[in-house]
Amino acid sequence: MTLDRNSASQESEIHLTITDNQLNLDPTGKDVVLFYVATDLEGVGFANKTGTVDADKYIKFTGNSFSDNGVLIINNATNGGVSVISNDTTVDDDVADNIIVFYETAENSGVFVNTDDIDDSNMNVAVDAKRGHTATFDYNDSAQSLVVANDFGVINMDETSVGD
Repeated sequence: MTLDRNSASQESEIHLTITDNQLNLDPTGKDVVLFYVATDLEGVGFANKTGTVDADKYIKFTGNSFSDNGVLIINNATNGGVSVISNDTTVDDDVADNIIVFYETAENSGVFVNTDDIDDSNMNVAVDAKRGHTATFDYNDSAQSLVVANDFGVINMDETSVGD
């Protein structure tokens, strides 16, 4: 699993890429993987080939012989306090809930992203996340942290090119 960056400001999109051939169930089509990320209830499930997400089918896949692999664990407030991550709706994931939808990028690739075709992610840094606080993303016992940071810009202008 990789994050697109390890620090971001409030309201930034969080793009995750998971590379795992074990999630590639159908080599003839793009798979849709659903990660249930509620604390201590984490699990993985799959949607049908049309991409229809059915939460009832998801729950049935929590015991799918992955053991502790294939599970996305998100600690939303590693430092305690206010949650760092907020769920967001996208074209591909129209409900902001604890089921995070990932789409395979190509047939038989084993590469899955939580970003839709218009570059919208189903997870954002919360608007009220505090600077310096972190969230941890752990997939198959390989964790990465995201730190809330403030972005600042600097503009240097060449006065001689402006004229009077």
